[in-house]
Amino acid sequence: GYSYAINAARRGWSRGASMPGIGAALKLQLRQPGEWVTRFAPSMECLPRKENAVTVNFNARDRYGLPLTRIDVRWSDNERKGIAHAHVEAVRMLSLLGGTVQSNGPGFDGPPGWAIHEMGGTCMGHDPANSVTNALNQLHDAPNVFVTDGAFMNSCGDRNPSLTYMAFTARAAANAVGMLKQGQL
Repeated sequence: GYSYAINAARRGWSRGASMPGIGAALKLQLRQPGEWVTRFAPSMECLPRKENAVTVNFNARDRYGLPLTRIDVRWSDNERKGIAHAHVEAVRMLSLLGGTVQSNGPGFDGPPGWAIHEMGGTCMGHDPANSVTNALNQLHDAPNVFVTDGAFMNSCGDRNPSLTYMAFTARAAANAVGMLKQGQL
């Protein structure tokens, strides 16, 4: 799915960079509020795919001696088709309002994760062979480490997951305290 972040504002002083004119006349014109501009910025879910991966090369090291990490994430045809559909619908909605639609066309502003919260990398599950964290957000291989950011989630759709992170962090912290008190950590 997708959603839109929509904003509306009057153009400010920076519009002078693309306006004709110089001197006092241009400065006078720029003292007046600019035209209203509405922007529809779609957020598109990047579906979990095996090809999107984070890997660690333990045979190669960085200048600090740490293993090199490679993040290989790309948009698929599904995301490209979804963002094209979002673009068509945004133009259709704005046209119904009677405004002039000036569009840069469908496309992404950047790579996955540039503007929204991508997920994955330490996915949650019961089987350590197929997952990195357990149901309590602990690493299978290091139970004193808890992962409570978006890495343990496969996806959150196109919605902002900040409150979900906070809830999982509170739950993981409470579980960690309980485990510490019982001598399990």
